[in-house]
This record gives sequence, structure tokens and C-alpha cells, in this order.
Amino acid sequence: MSNIIDASELTIEALLNSPRQAYIVPRHQRQFEWTREQWSDLWEDIHIGQIDESHFLGSIVVIPVGRPSVEINYFEVNDGQQRLTTILILLSVIRDRAQILNSDKFAKHISDYYLFANCFAGGAEKVVPKMTLGRLDNEAFEDVLSGKLQNEEKNSHRIFECYTYFKSQIENLNPGELENLKERIVNKIIVVHINVADKLNAFRLFETLNDRGLALSAVD
Repeated sequence: MSNIIDASELTIEALLNSPRQAYIVPRHQRQFEWTREQWSDLWEDIHIGQIDESHFLGSIVVIPVGRPSVEINYFEVNDGQQRLTTILILLSVIRDRAQILNSDKFAKHISDYYLFANCFAGGAEKVVPKMTLGRLDNEAFEDVLSGKLQNEEKNSHRIFECYTYFKSQIENLNPGELENLKERIVNKIIVVHINVADKLNAFRLFETLNDRGLALSAVD
């Protein structure tokens, strides 16, 4: 059974800090729909909580895309894309603020370890975004991950609105405070990471959860 469903409690550090692992949101998933209400709840949990308190963010359900390779290994995110997208946007905001404060090594650390996956194969380095969203979200999301919003304001997409919200929350933080915030995010936010072998077993997992009284559809 352990080869079919593998569930473990992970920090954001453990979830994202794997150089050759990246995530894809499947086409049937909904768009990024979290709003200021969810962003502010997350911000309060991170920023106002005690420094030694952990915060449980929820579950992340993934399915491997193909067999493991020497290059980038992709996983479909079948549940948890909203929370994971928001965390990556917040880390991008911290990276951009660090660059403004000339904390270039810290900014590079965030990009290299959390925002992008990379490998060296065929005589060249391959660098890809840590997560790829659906067609209607991905261009805006890649603009955020690549730092294109650092010197310009964009408000025509909810991804940009989320970026602007978190930017307003950290605009007065100094380098030391930024580093503390980043540590809280990657080491104090906990998720339950559920790795399901394939789509059939993902369907069986959610079917079982339905039988236990949780209102999840087959599409979910």
C-alpha cells in the first residue's frame, strides 16, 4: 500500500527545496481563486504567530508525471494549488524586496532554492519554474517568479493583486526581518504531502474520502 499512497508531514522547506523537482497544475483544475481574505489570513498566521509556533496549511496531493529521471521530475498538483501558489508568490515578494535592499545573495538563495528547479544534463544547465499553472494564470505567475514586477505595477490579474498585497505588507522590513520572515515561511508552515502513484489511485483515494463523509467529488 505504501507504494500506492505515500503521505508525510513536510515543511515548506522540504516541499520546495528539491532542485530537480517541479510541479504542474493540470488543465482541468480551476484558476487561482484565493482573494484578499485568504491572503490576509495566511499573513496573520505567519507574521503575528509566535516565532516557535508551527502553522498547518493543509494538504498537497500530487501525482508523478512519468518515471523519475536524471533531469527535472514533475508532479501534478491535484489538490493544494491555491495555497502553494500563494506561498510561491509571497517568497517572490520577499526576494524582490531583498534585491531592492541590495541583499543580492539572499535574493539569489530564494530563487535558487524555492522558486526554480534546476539540473545539469546534456552539457547544459536547465532551469524551470518550481510550479507551472494553468493557461489563464501561468504567464502572470511566471512574471512574478522571474521578478518582472519588482519595478512595475500590474493589477490586471489576481496573481498580480496577490503580489501587490504581500508587497504592501513587507515594504518596511529590513534585511534581517526579511530573513526571519522567510525562515518562518519555510520552516514553520507544515503541509501534509500526499504522493499518489497514478490518477486511478488518486480517484480511489478521493472516493474513499467521500465514503468517510468528506464532500469531495471525483473531479476534485
